[in-house]
Amino acid sequence: MKGEFDFFIEWGVWSNLDSLTEYSLILLYGHIFLEKVLELALDRLGVKDPENQSFNSKVIRLRNLLKESSKKESIIQALTELNRLRNKLAHEFKFDIKNGELEKWSDEVHNKFDGEKYTKFTARTRIVHSFSFLAKAILASSKV
Repeated sequence: MKGEFDFFIEWGVWSNLDSLTEYSLILLYGHIFLEKVLELALDRLGVKDPENQSFNSKVIRLRNLLKESSKKESIIQALTELNRLRNKLAHEFKFDIKNGELEKWSDEVHNKFDGEKYTKFTARTRIVHSFSFLAKAILASSKV
């Protein structure tokens, strides 16, 4: 029964980000949504109170708890890079969100994961879809 409605979460991530036009907001809200997805995955894997950990701690816990699979390291790598980008946005005054790093991250996610395509791809919608694709992969990996 766990994971029976994961497609709603994939869609929910996409639909909440799709209305945003600013890349910085997409990154910040996408990071928050994936943090909640991480908490759900960790809860499924038996972690008590995962919401009381940092994003990075959640990624480390996920790495330690997931079974070896072809997607495990790709998921961890995508989450780690996302957190690095979010930290740059939050802590570097001169960080340019449109410098190509977010698009590169998005391309990597699209190359490694699949998901439902809800709209025609543009540079912005491709990034938005990356968050929902990654959410789907995280949830699928945490099914026990």
